[in-house]
Amino acid sequence: MKPTKKTNTKNEDFELNDSSFLPKEEFLHKYNNNIICLTDSKGYAQPNDKDLFEIRLDSSNGFIPLWEKGVTLNWRFSKSFGSYFAKPEAAKTGVRKLFGEAILAWQDACPIKFHEDNDAWDFEIAMHQKNCNNNGCVLASAFFPDPGQNIFYIYPTMFEQNHQEQIETIEHEIGHIFGLRHFFANISEREWSSELFGTDSAFSIMNYGDKSRLTADDIKDLKILYELVWSGKLTEINGTEIKLFKSYHMSSSLSNSSFQLSNAVNSKGLHELLLESNFISSAFELSDDVSLLVKRAILNVKGNNSTDPATLLDGLELVANLLYAGNDFILLAVKLNKLITDKSKKITVAEMKKCTTVGDCVTLVNIKL
Repeated sequence: MKPTKKTNTKNEDFELNDSSFLPKEEFLHKYNNNIICLTDSKGYAQPNDKDLFEIRLDSSNGFIPLWEKGVTLNWRFSKSFGSYFAKPEAAKTGVRKLFGEAILAWQDACPIKFHEDNDAWDFEIAMHQKNCNNNGCVLASAFFPDPGQNIFYIYPTMFEQNHQEQIETIEHEIGHIFGLRHFFANISEREWSSELFGTDSAFSIMNYGDKSRLTADDIKDLKILYELVWSGKLTEINGTEIKLFKSYHMSSSLSNSSFQLSNAVNSKGLHELLLESNFISSAFELSDDVSLLVKRAILNVKGNNSTDPATLLDGLELVANLLYAGNDFILLAVKLNKLITDKSKKITVAEMKKCTTVGDCVTLVNIKL
């Protein structure tokens, strides 16, 4: 990410067997004197004398893609990743550490969580053929928010950089995963007030050359952006709609859970299903402890003696909406469970129907407790 490539003490963990990987022709987008980024293929080679705001967002598909609140991206190494290294496991460990440091650098502005999962994956980390020409070399390429499965490519040249430059490269590509474009990528024909996008600063991890560095403004502005979007205060930018996505595994799991629920309801009925100890955990892939808390909370909220399928279905839909909020959801389930012992603070159906997000539900529960 610096203007000149630094000499690096070779890390044996990243010693390659061969740099001749499968080729892939792409538009080359240069952001350093010798570094190229492929992720953002629709940026501009020059800032065209435009005023620069720190946050630039992708809108190449006619909308601005960002992540829903509570999203986790599951990732894995591609099946062929280890074959390119003399020490496959050491290389994987090294890449895990690089990703960890890069993610931590974004601090609490990270709008999503990352989790390694070899089965239910949203993106793979894969090696790519070395790609250098007169313009420079590609180090890595990522993707923008979408509900599909993607690939995060690492190029051999990245391992020729020093440790800090490797981290900065991944910080930059993670910025793309968050939805950010290059610093001077054009998002509209007219400017948008700078307070929505951050400090008018020339330095940004999404910028080019010696001005490419992760700053406090990057972190602050990204955090504000997602807070505005998630609160519903920001729904479009310069007339371009903001569209929020779940990750692939979250979307597909919810779809599968709905299918399982529909089939199970037809055969047994909702009330009976709620009383089965393993139904919620199997349908929604929760641990037994958490599913028990959820089941008890639903039965309490909706009424232990309720046999109205529509009412009980509301409870299950609430669970489906909250399943992938991580620790927030588990905490909510625990708090809901506490309400069982105090009937005077019981949440009504009407109140629960207003609870459409984890934040809303946590607020409601805190008021009741």
